[in-house]
Amino acid sequence: MFVDLEIIFNNTYGYIQFTYEVPINLRTKIDIGDIVTVPFRNVERQAIVLKVHNENIIVPNIKSIFKKVGNIDQFQLKYLEQIAISNNTNIGILLHKHIEYSKISNQKKIRTGSSGVYGNKKLSTKLKKNNNVIFTSSLLEAKKVAETLKKEGKNVDFYQKTGGVKEFTNLWQNLKSFQNIIILSVNFEKIIIKDNLNFHFFNCNNFSYNLPYLNNINIVESSIIKHKIFKGHFFYYSEFPSLELFNKVNDYFLEIPDVSIDNIYGNSLMECVELFDRKYNNEPLHIYTANKDINFISTKHKLTNNINSDKIEAAIMINPTISYNGILSSNRLIRLIKNLDFFRNKNIKIINFSTKKI
Repeated sequence: MFVDLEIIFNNTYGYIQFTYEVPINLRTKIDIGDIVTVPFRNVERQAIVLKVHNENIIVPNIKSIFKKVGNIDQFQLKYLEQIAISNNTNIGILLHKHIEYSKISNQKKIRTGSSGVYGNKKLSTKLKKNNNVIFTSSLLEAKKVAETLKKEGKNVDFYQKTGGVKEFTNLWQNLKSFQNIIILSVNFEKIIIKDNLNFHFFNCNNFSYNLPYLNNINIVESSIIKHKIFKGHFFYYSEFPSLELFNKVNDYFLEIPDVSIDNIYGNSLMECVELFDRKYNNEPLHIYTANKDINFISTKHKLTNNINSDKIEAAIMINPTISYNGILSSNRLIRLIKNLDFFRNKNIKIINFSTKKI
């Protein structure tokens, strides 16, 4: 009897699985999802069994597993598999760096489940009476959410201030009862879903929900997968619902700023620049643009890529788009709306160079 397994370690083996022999005394005890110890490169490592071979296979210099030390059930394994496949990583790395075995192995399907997608401003109105765990993507955001909730008459039992591992673990281990706590989203996998807990993900379009050290695993996406498998009460808040993540949205909330845009149309970027120079020939401007391709604009104007400069009088956008491969992109839409709102609030003239349809 043989098994294919992935090493639980910070490795770079991608999807590579290693084949080990199962000793006779363990052959009735080993199955898919088992956590075992194995000899690996002159040290003992833990690994997860992902395939069992009952037929004879020929593997030169094959090693045997030492012992079984734990187990992941079919639902827990399904969750790990979906996260790994979605993010081009393997289960071994997930169990080593991101999802603790002690937590996922104790996660069971619960009796009830509910979910909702709302605007950021709805957070305080959607909180339950007790046991609200509010996730934010940064410490600054945690502080702002705490201040906002307090102003709106909500009790905040705790919000993270340092982001250290001990700050959260000390809280969670000693927490008996609470109404509202605000913690960093990186702690999501440290909490076991229960019937009485309500999970709220604030401003979930924020890119900081991605984990760069794990192929940009998105914690919001992980929570959606977890909810589908284990149920639980999950609520999501954003400036605009992420259509890449949510396939059922009843309220397409979005506050679109009322702005005036000077559109300059041309067959090429050079033509747009020439038209702009003629139109604003007698109006030297300090201009913000994130595009480096218009550095040949008239020297009468001053260009900057520092959006926080207090000298900016105008902003040039070039072919802004809210789609990706012909499909509406929530993140691009939000970015465009944010920029327009920022320029409006700063009383900055908005100019759009268009060489194609927006």
